[in-house]
Amino acid sequence: MEAAFRKPPDDSRGMMRWWWFGPAITDGEIERELRVMKEGGIGGVEIQAVYPVALDDEKTGIQTTPFLSGEFLAHLKFAVRKARELGIGWM
Repeated sequence: MEAAFRKPPDDSRGMMRWWWFGPAITDGEIERELRVMKEGGIGGVEIQAVYPVALDDEKTGIQTTPFLSGEFLAHLKFAVRKARELGIGWM
């Protein structure tokens, strides 16, 4: 029992809401964040796309992806595929 508490199976780990602001997202950042979540013990995520927190800016690379556009859905599919590869559940 102690071992299960120290290293719970993936389907028993806590889940979290993952806020996508804008959503100003890239596949590279999606993968990086999922890996950090996995390393931190997160077992699953719920993606929540919300309002932008910054204006589009070429200098910083911030680019808002229109909600439910083809590009947005491609990022969403990438996130689901990468989460599965890493053993992270999603809602």
